[in-house]
Amino acid sequence: MSGTQYYSARAGRGAQATRNLSDNMQTLAAAARAFFGTATEIQSAVVNEFLGTFNIKPGRRAFKGSCDFPEPCRPDTHVGRLVRSAYPGECVRIPVKFRNATGKPREFDFRAEQPLVNSRGEQARPLKLSRTTVRLLPEQSGMTVLSVDLDDAFRTGYEYATDIIIVSEGCEPQRLKIVINVQSDDACPVIKLGCPCDPPLRPLRWYHHYYCDQPRAERTPQKPGGERFARREAASSTAGNKPKKRKAEE
Repeated sequence: MSGTQYYSARAGRGAQATRNLSDNMQTLAAAARAFFGTATEIQSAVVNEFLGTFNIKPGRRAFKGSCDFPEPCRPDTHVGRLVRSAYPGECVRIPVKFRNATGKPREFDFRAEQPLVNSRGEQARPLKLSRTTVRLLPEQSGMTVLSVDLDDAFRTGYEYATDIIIVSEGCEPQRLKIVINVQSDDACPVIKLGCPCDPPLRPLRWYHHYYCDQPRAERTPQKPGGERFARREAASSTAGNKPKKRKAEE
């Protein structure tokens, strides 16, 4: 075998070994990817189950082999909506109770900074608060009273709304929507009135308080003594008009 043939055979065997090594590395890399993918899924399931015991929900793409952060938690800061119907000139009074559901003592501040506004943007009076600060223990409740006088600035047929801002240290401000529906006086209730037991036909006795006499046609009042007395008087007057008989002379 010549030198050229010898080196050609050695070079062929080296190229084949390189190809074999490359194939083995690719196979190993695929096995590694499959292994780590399975491990990631197992880890994700285990971690999600662990967080579920604390009522914590991970983000949509958390623990999916991605480097993205979970979606932020944005709690709703609107705690409710109170609606009250009233008439013009009325003094509206709305008592509201607030309960501390944070699990620790807190001080809450109440603010009514904006006036009541209707759908046309017309402003009226602001709300008055009987208490602007309450300090509550866990699960303790406190009350404040919202009030406003419906003067000429309030138009009938419109809803006036504003927000009560509730502020506590370390918490985002919360809002309570207050809506006042100003109704027309024509919508007030109508009560029908009558005149029961009018006129009474005879003096009532103690046992008459259980019922009322039914009204009937008026009758001509009779003289004292009734019909018998009237006949007796008529007979007496007739007898008095007759001439008296003279006694026969003896």
